[in-house]
Amino acid sequence: HAPPTASAQGTVADLIGAINAAVAGGAQIINISMVACSGTPELSAALQRAMEGGALVVASTGNTGQCEPGTVPYPAGV
Repeated sequence: HAPPTASAQGTVADLIGAINAAVAGGAQIINISMVACSGTPELSAALQRAMEGGALVVASTGNTGQCEPGTVPYPAGV
């Protein structure tokens, strides 16, 4: 569990690492409050492992300021 920070920034690799750590820790609910502008095979695989492990994955849709207009937020938009 990471300590809270004043600003929230991260990469897709950070998100994948966090999902994998949550799965390894037995998380039943994973809340993703960040958006990727597009998916990657690694992110899809991490999400699939989480869901196959029985975790409920909740993902935000509104943090799209860094994405091109019209981009579907990932992973919530799929």
